[in-house]
Amino acid sequence: MAATKDNVEKAILFIRNSYLSGGTDLIAGLRASLEAARKLPGNERNIVMITDGNSTLTSTSLKKITNSFNTENKQVARLYIFGIGSDTNTQVLGELVRGSNGYFNWARETEDLSFKLAAFFDKVGKPVIEDISFTSNISNYRDDFYQVYPNVDRVSYDGSRFAFVGRYRHPNEKHPIAINSIQAGDPDLLTATVKLPELDTTYDHLPRLWAKARVDALLREIALNGETEAAINEIIALSKKYKFVTPYTAFLAAPRSLLRPRIIKPGDPVLRVRTDASIVSVVAVLPFGETKELTYLKDEDIWETRFLAPKTMQDGSYNARLILIDRSNNAYEEEKSFIIDSRPPSLSADLSNKTVQAGTDLIIKVRADRDTRRIAARLFGSQPIAIIWDEKEKVNLGRLHIPEGLPAGRYQLIITAEDFAHNNSNLELSIEVLGQ
Repeated sequence: MAATKDNVEKAILFIRNSYLSGGTDLIAGLRASLEAARKLPGNERNIVMITDGNSTLTSTSLKKITNSFNTENKQVARLYIFGIGSDTNTQVLGELVRGSNGYFNWARETEDLSFKLAAFFDKVGKPVIEDISFTSNISNYRDDFYQVYPNVDRVSYDGSRFAFVGRYRHPNEKHPIAINSIQAGDPDLLTATVKLPELDTTYDHLPRLWAKARVDALLREIALNGETEAAINEIIALSKKYKFVTPYTAFLAAPRSLLRPRIIKPGDPVLRVRTDASIVSVVAVLPFGETKELTYLKDEDIWETRFLAPKTMQDGSYNARLILIDRSNNAYEEEKSFIIDSRPPSLSADLSNKTVQAGTDLIIKVRADRDTRRIAARLFGSQPIAIIWDEKEKVNLGRLHIPEGLPAGRYQLIITAEDFAHNNSNLELSIEVLGQ
């Protein structure tokens, strides 16, 4: 709908009064936005998506999600994505924006978003510099460079920085290089002459920078087309040589650690591990064959990752290996258990009255399974309320205030419940509201 003042206020009110839960369907969301974009006038259409990028519905395959969007988009719109959360699926979201020459950035929950959001929205709708590429195959010089990255995502903006990192075969005192790009439909060429020394330790961080770029490119290829023995062996060799963690690094894991949550549901839950201060890397080896590197959140002093628990897993207890390494490069291993719980809470409720006067209170009593951790009730036009355990009544109890100005009529009272595995269930009850 049009972003009028009234519609914006209604959207904000809807969000504030909503109980957020459920899954993410990237394909359906992108398809709906493309249908809306096609109705807009002009040639420059933009889609802004705010998400963690962890698709749990329709498909979780990077290749299927990106192919679906690219096939249906066909230059209808340019996609801009802002990722939220430390578990943002940067690989999926980065790949999505490439197909439309869009832009992607992300931030953790603990970051100050103001700067990143301002920089992000400053690019939305702005002219892009496209098809940026590096070459040294000019002026009759052979192309001495190889494994230059990025080899994808060659889009930037006026005033932004863009860098390449790569390798060269032969030293040379004067070697021409060029950067090709397209701006506003016209080709643009930047040239320079550089020195390629046989040995120079001035910038000793560059080999490690290149190695990480090379591994990122290999991981992207694996995500799109599947694993190969050669790619995995190269990732492991580079990560060991330059000392950084990858999903394939074979560390052996941890002294004292605490795994949370212990109760999860099939889908894509967040796994958190607390360790002692000496640990510098954490990898989780999950019972269904997946290996996940955890990210350290300094503000919370905890390691975190998101993983996909297959929906085919039966409810029950499973073991996972935690693989950690400390500052002295000592490796440890510890086994932790967690519980798969796919069954949503069962709910029943009693109301003090099914006919209630505007401006008065409605008493709600809810019975739910013992593993239910949160219950809420909401009615259109009023703020959601928490339903909490009352020790005296031996029931979950809440008091919902019916707004004074609520028009008379029949309304649906929605009760939502979430258990420790983040399974959700809803219960709808009809009430009659009488005007004042």
